[in-house]
Amino acid sequence: MRPPTRTLVGCVLLSGALGTMHAYSLFIEPFESALGVGRGGASSAYSVALVSLTVVVLVGHPLFRWVPGPLIALVAAGGAALGLLVASTATSLTTLVIGYGVMFGAFNGLGYAFSLQRAAEADPDRRGLALGLVTAAYALGGASAAILLGGKITENGAPDALRLLAISIAVTGIATSLLVGTGRATTRGPVARLTRPDIRLVARLWAAYGLAAFAG
Repeated sequence: MRPPTRTLVGCVLLSGALGTMHAYSLFIEPFESALGVGRGGASSAYSVALVSLTVVVLVGHPLFRWVPGPLIALVAAGGAALGLLVASTATSLTTLVIGYGVMFGAFNGLGYAFSLQRAAEADPDRRGLALGLVTAAYALGGASAAILLGGKITENGAPDALRLLAISIAVTGIATSLLVGTGRATTRGPVARLTRPDIRLVARLWAAYGLAAFAG
C-alpha cells in the first residue's frame, strides 16, 4: 500500500470512529432516567460537545506543525476514550457534561481536524477525494453507531455502551497511529484577508451554527 493511501486509510478510520459522537440521541432517554434530569438537561452534554469540537477545530491546527502525526492520533483517540469512560461513570449531569461534552467533544475535534488535514496533505493531487472520504466517514460513524449500539444499550445500559465505544475508539487510534506518516504538517497557506462583507457572512454562518449546536 502506498504511503499516501495508507495515511488516507488511517484518517478515514479515525474519522469514522470519532463520528460516533453524533449518535448521542441513543443515550438521551437512559440518562434522563439515570440522572433524574429533563430532556434539555440530558441533551446539554451533546450541545457542549459540539461547541468543544468546534473550538478545537478552529484553534488546534497549529499543533499539527509541531507534534508528530502518530502522537496526535493517539492523544485524540485516547482523550476521547477517556472522556467516554468518565461519562460512563456519571451519577450527575455535571460529570456527564465534563466527560462527554468537554473531554469527548474537544478530543473529537482534535482528531477530526487532524484527519482532514493529514488526509489532504498525504496526496495533494487528490485532495478533494481525500476530504470527501474523511467527511463521509465521520457521518457514517454516527449512523453506524446508532445501528450497532441500540441493542447494546437496551440489553446492558448506556454505561456499557459508552465503555464499548471508548475501547473501539482507543483501538482505532492505535491503528491510525501506525498508518499515518511520522512527519508533521508542512503546508501553510497564505494568510486570509477578510473583507467586511466576508466578515458579516462568516458571522451569520457562525451564529446559525452556534444556535443549532446550543439546541443540541
